[in-house]
Amino acid sequence: MGLLTLPITLLSGSMFPLSNAPHWMQTFALALPPTYAVDLIRHHLAGVSFLNTIHPWLTLEMELLLLVAASITLVVIAIEMFKRTTVE
Repeated sequence: MGLLTLPITLLSGSMFPLSNAPHWMQTFALALPPTYAVDLIRHHLAGVSFLNTIHPWLTLEMELLLLVAASITLVVIAIEMFKRTTVE
């Protein structure tokens, strides 16, 4: 599990700002839900939103909507996977 969570944590922008990252890494980070959570937290604590500067269409409301949609999707997938497990 650590092989998956460490890259996600590093690419979400929580350890270093994504503004210093290469363009391909910034694009890949947009596919990760923690990126939006980190950006929302950074905006509320420091007043700076990195994602809004590189993508003006990506407002804070859109980030919150994407984060909620990803959460709902992952919970539905987890429920379906749990239903398919068998106990012997």
